[in-house]
Amino acid sequence: MIRYAHFCSIILVSFFTLFLVPQLTQAAVPWSNGKSAGEDLEVSIITYSHSEEIASWFGHTSILIQDKKYNIGRVYNYGMFHFGPDLLPKFLTGEMRFWVGEANVKRTFDLYQRHNRDIRIQELNISNAKKIEIAKYMADYVLPENRYYIYDHYYDNCSTRPRDVVDLASGGQFRKFAEKKSKFTLREHTQRYAQHNPYIYFLLSAWMNKEIDQPLTLWEDMFLPGELEKNLNDFTYVDEAGVSKPMVLRTYTIFESDREAVPAEPNQFWILTLLAGVILGGLGFVLRRRIDEEKFTKKKRVPYALFTILFGVFLGIPSLASMGFNFTHHTITHWNESLFMMNIFTFLTLPLGFMIFFGSRRALGWLDRSWIILSVLTLLLVVLKITPWFAQENVQVIIFFLPFYLLMGVFGFRLFRKKN
Repeated sequence: MIRYAHFCSIILVSFFTLFLVPQLTQAAVPWSNGKSAGEDLEVSIITYSHSEEIASWFGHTSILIQDKKYNIGRVYNYGMFHFGPDLLPKFLTGEMRFWVGEANVKRTFDLYQRHNRDIRIQELNISNAKKIEIAKYMADYVLPENRYYIYDHYYDNCSTRPRDVVDLASGGQFRKFAEKKSKFTLREHTQRYAQHNPYIYFLLSAWMNKEIDQPLTLWEDMFLPGELEKNLNDFTYVDEAGVSKPMVLRTYTIFESDREAVPAEPNQFWILTLLAGVILGGLGFVLRRRIDEEKFTKKKRVPYALFTILFGVFLGIPSLASMGFNFTHHTITHWNESLFMMNIFTFLTLPLGFMIFFGSRRALGWLDRSWIILSVLTLLLVVLKITPWFAQENVQVIIFFLPFYLLMGVFGFRLFRKKN
């Protein structure tokens, strides 16, 4: 799921799609009104590789319809959405409405090329009757009454919709072909595509529940444009005449970028994650130890306060978002085990850090107690992991937070012992 961390990129992609990709008015194309002959039509799937913006990390897919006789083509793109005052609320609650639009072929290709993204074409090997059917289907789909849908990153997106169009072209055979078991889960796919950015990778791992740890089929894999492309190349079907043939007639590349390919396997970063928890926790421990409660000097408290504020910004605010996701339509974030480690006490480190910065002794004690609570909750989760009800794949999140919270909570435990 691409959620809170993707919002800024959603804004960028909105600008990209609404202003840089030239959208066409609803001018009639020859296949919309029966003028196109099947032998003149080409129906293709376009796969674009990933780019730097978070919302583009997973690549993109669109459908290309071309009529050779009339020398006209259209790119049909399921990744369109509008700006508006309701953009943020709908995005955060899982009610983001996307739509399919049509665009000029050359200008679209030029744009993706300028953004250094691969443009690969797979022409579908379907009958003339099916070409007419699919072309007409796409022309009808962009009509205002048909074009909108509620976007879901994993289950209903710019790749699953073209996948469904291919299934329509094959008479349902593509879905049957793709009932085979995948080697990855949704979490592992997400890790493959996000691991070049450890921070976002960590947040995505922490935000999502065990729903994305279930076994997948190849059909579900194809929420990713790259997986759709790969499965299309492997797919053979039986056409209306009873002839077995490959779905892809030919492939060709419009542009090849110099970007590194997406890793074939996810990297779990076990050692680095554990070291990060130990090192950052150790740093926080040292900074906290420097504070003399009798002489609450600015020189000693400010470094610890700044450390805590940064923790609150990078992990406290995402923890608040994680709590809020329980009240949205994002089912993959509900009942998330990471709430033991990322909750209101994690967020409170941010305001408490500011209070310490400005000289509040009381905030220091509250913060020590918060670290204790977070330590106990994380230890409780470790114990609960032995039960069958806590099967979320979040060990990597635990091995960061557990040493961090234990080291940060040392002074809180000391305070507790003094009072007893």
